[in-house]
Amino acid sequence: MNDMSNYETAKHILQQIDPSASFRPQLAGEWRGDFPLPEALLEYYRMFGPVDLTIRGYGNPYFLPGLAKLWPYQAGYRYDAHTRQRFPDWEDDWLAIADQGADPFILSVSRGAVLHAFHGEGNWQPVELFTGPSEMVETLAILRQILASAGSVFKNPDATIRAEFRHEARQAVEELTGSVARAATILTRLGWS
Repeated sequence: MNDMSNYETAKHILQQIDPSASFRPQLAGEWRGDFPLPEALLEYYRMFGPVDLTIRGYGNPYFLPGLAKLWPYQAGYRYDAHTRQRFPDWEDDWLAIADQGADPFILSVSRGAVLHAFHGEGNWQPVELFTGPSEMVETLAILRQILASAGSVFKNPDATIRAEFRHEARQAVEELTGSVARAATILTRLGWS
């Protein structure tokens, strides 16, 4: 699939589940950052255009800020919100574009890939998770769809995901990524394994 169809699929899924989910094309003029907006994000905001979108997840929800809020969203990752001092362990190449419970999804500006890191581990140790933002949002939409379809039977009595839904997620993410290994990494990082 190309990026446009990934974005359209993700929007379609998310709007079916949550009709109040808001999307609109957002242009470079809304960016308030210290450097030009990377091409991958220009496309992401123009074609997908999340408007401070919250996607229910297994555990914490995912949050995708609108473009006008993307630079202030870097506070706590790239710089200290109070002093505006840069954090030395946050690379210049990184831009936080979403999070799940403060665990950031990070765009590698130079490569266009999306990394994922856990907060609170001392230094940031991100792992490459998605080939780009379009793969990220389609994956999150697929997982949201599985969660919504399952309803109250999603979890076992011990609060773990039932095997049939883990299997469904694995198949869907394998199909999307074209890789058994990548699907396993993605689902492990997102708590679905």
